[in-house]
Amino acid sequence: MNNTPSHCQAPPAAIETSLIVGSNISSFCYGIMILLGFLSFNALRRQSGGKSPRVRIGLMCWILVTVIVGTTEQALDISIVVNQLAANGGRCTSEDDLVSSPFGGNIGVVWLLTEVLADGLLVWRCYMIAASFDRRWLLAWLVPLILYIGAIVLGVVLLAQYTLLPKQGKLANDLLVIVVGVSLLLNVIISSSIVLLLIHFKNIATKSASLIIVSDVLTVTTLVLRSSILLIPLQMWDKAQAIASLLIIYQVARGVDYFSGKDEVTSDIQQNSSNMSILDVKPEEV
Repeated sequence: MNNTPSHCQAPPAAIETSLIVGSNISSFCYGIMILLGFLSFNALRRQSGGKSPRVRIGLMCWILVTVIVGTTEQALDISIVVNQLAANGGRCTSEDDLVSSPFGGNIGVVWLLTEVLADGLLVWRCYMIAASFDRRWLLAWLVPLILYIGAIVLGVVLLAQYTLLPKQGKLANDLLVIVVGVSLLLNVIISSSIVLLLIHFKNIATKSASLIIVSDVLTVTTLVLRSSILLIPLQMWDKAQAIASLLIIYQVARGVDYFSGKDEVTSDIQQNSSNMSILDVKPEEV
């Protein structure tokens, strides 16, 4: 006979398991993020003779901020998981209560900062690629920019809703689905724009933002299903975004980005590749 009250959406064991698994995966992803941040920062630091020092310094600062934000989020995540396990042990708790707790307070601000950093890098990359071609292709950058601003606004609204109306769990969770959905749409559009531009001009494809897209899909799915499993992708969501963005920077730092000397397909640029900076996102000849 099941003694779990009818208002409970999941037994305590399932919720605790999801919290523990999500925390372990999040810690593993945090280690990957730190490693990528270290490798990318060192690679950029060694590129002292590049033609774009401002871009190089900007990316190095971006890495430092991302690592600091990620470290803060990881500490808050561990604290929240420990407190939840201690407070909810032996009694039933719904997913609404558990989801609203991580998204409220300080960790909500940290998650929003991660969203701004990760998606902002993708929007910048889309702009730099579009700006490398005809002026008319800049329109391909405006749609991601609008969605990016919209995602930030929705994130601020979500934080305000959790802070001012903490008991309105259903409305907050609906807003959460919208925010994650907008982030997913933004990453799909940016990736599609980059793919189309590169296929049109370079006849190559890209895997940009695929990790973020997978993470967002899992998060949206579990939020819609209202399952205790949603705690797992929620805990690794921000780490996946940071890792995907650091992978982009690591490509640039190693000189294998789409507009670096190693990937130019014209013979003239290949002959002059030794004189090109790996941070030059604009081709020498278009």
